[in-house]
Amino acid sequence: MALQLVSKNKFTFIQNLLSDINSTLEAIDSSLDIEVIFEENPEYIQFKFVDDTLYFKDMLPSLIDLLGVEDGVRTFINRFNNAFYEILSTYDQVIDLDEQFISYKKTIYNNLFASKDSLHSHILLSLHNDNLIHLDERNYKIVRYQTSIGYFVSHEFKFYAKENKDILSLENMLNTAFKIKNGLKRKEESDFVPYKQSIKNKNLDNLKIMDNISTIFNNSDISNESKYSKKYFSNKQIINSVCNTLKNKYNYLNKKTIKTIEVNLASFIEKLSKDKNPGKYSLEDLLTILSIFYFRYLYIDSNEDNHKNSLGDNLYFSLLFNRSPLNRINSTKIMYKQLHNDSNDKIQLHKDIQKLHKDINKLTDKHLYIQFEEGKENEYLNINPSNELRMFSNIFIHKLFYIEQFYQFELLLTTLSDIDSFILQNLNYIQNNPSTFITFMNSLNDAMKNFEKDTVNIEKKATNITLENLFYDDLKFLDFSDLPNSHLSLIHSNAIFEKVHLRKHYFKIKSSKK
Repeated sequence: MALQLVSKNKFTFIQNLLSDINSTLEAIDSSLDIEVIFEENPEYIQFKFVDDTLYFKDMLPSLIDLLGVEDGVRTFINRFNNAFYEILSTYDQVIDLDEQFISYKKTIYNNLFASKDSLHSHILLSLHNDNLIHLDERNYKIVRYQTSIGYFVSHEFKFYAKENKDILSLENMLNTAFKIKNGLKRKEESDFVPYKQSIKNKNLDNLKIMDNISTIFNNSDISNESKYSKKYFSNKQIINSVCNTLKNKYNYLNKKTIKTIEVNLASFIEKLSKDKNPGKYSLEDLLTILSIFYFRYLYIDSNEDNHKNSLGDNLYFSLLFNRSPLNRINSTKIMYKQLHNDSNDKIQLHKDIQKLHKDINKLTDKHLYIQFEEGKENEYLNINPSNELRMFSNIFIHKLFYIEQFYQFELLLTTLSDIDSFILQNLNYIQNNPSTFITFMNSLNDAMKNFEKDTVNIEKKATNITLENLFYDDLKFLDFSDLPNSHLSLIHSNAIFEKVHLRKHYFKIKSSKK
């Protein structure tokens, strides 16, 4: 039976620590377990080891109070390791103890500390749950999330004894060899795996619809002949347009709320970049301001947790609008082997893209108010925008929030992932037929060169469809089911958000103070 440390201590942190230590003792035989008893205010200074029982001073709470959480845990582990070393020194079967103990300590420290001065999230969570530390609500949510998606732990270390030293050394050598060469003798590969396309037919149908709508948008925008093309709006008209749009959405808004919105909106407009003709805004300018502020109010300002860096009710919008959620995801540590596991953030992201898409449709369907002219005689035009204007607004807002581009990028990454998977699954066949693989690589390179050329020298594609004869319901085409939800796909998605962040493209750059 392997040597084990057992304790009745109530702290989860202690139980997890003993479990980590016991995992290193599988090769050490013992007929008895070592009981660890934590005592408050004992007569001994730190510990004593008597008759297969380790008596240890219950010092963790006071060390954390005196030194802080990281230094307190580090000091506690150092002192407990001193006691553990004394236990192992009584077992003659454990050889090279000093050398082995150095490796053991590195393993334990790596299991506890993410860096020199930072504990792993799962350690902080256990200390919080044990009431040894207190995490505020924000940090508690962060460590709980990071614990739920996994964390990096060091390579597994096991103590060896006289009897199994050579066996373990040979086992480690063979394991390394197998990892590199997949065995001393090449195994026969499995049957050829056909290429499998993950993209569903409905996704391809959506691409065709998006292509038609994008072509219309890029070709016509608001035509020069339209009464909207040369219309400009003042700050007052923009504020009235936003406020009335919110009134259409929220029937209960009182005068005090409207006044607060007007003040916040005026400040918001001031923060946006407007290098030319300040106070003179085009229809596109108005829709940009209206939609960003509308969805900020819908997802963030109207909630109880409405501070400026709040995640709000929509992760997709929050990642586009605020920096802190993006920084939080970018700083999350994921084990390499978990990259293809589902990410809770990515699952939520897909739900919230669909939510934003539907809310854009509701905005242009039911709530949109644009003050073209002041005066009651013009209210009908303000309240009832034409089909042409509603469709233009719908497409414009979708493009403003990069929903179409994000969707296309997701499908592209899925296709590239399918190609990658196909090649890896059939590596032996490719190795036996390298000329085919080289031809395939050359064709990919040629395709990229042609794509680059077409992108730089893009010409507007002809279309017979216009905004006037496009069915409005055709705009409600997006379906985000069956798209990848892995941590790896989230990493790729974050690269998009870094590139297209709203504050990067629409907000004034703050000058640095000298």
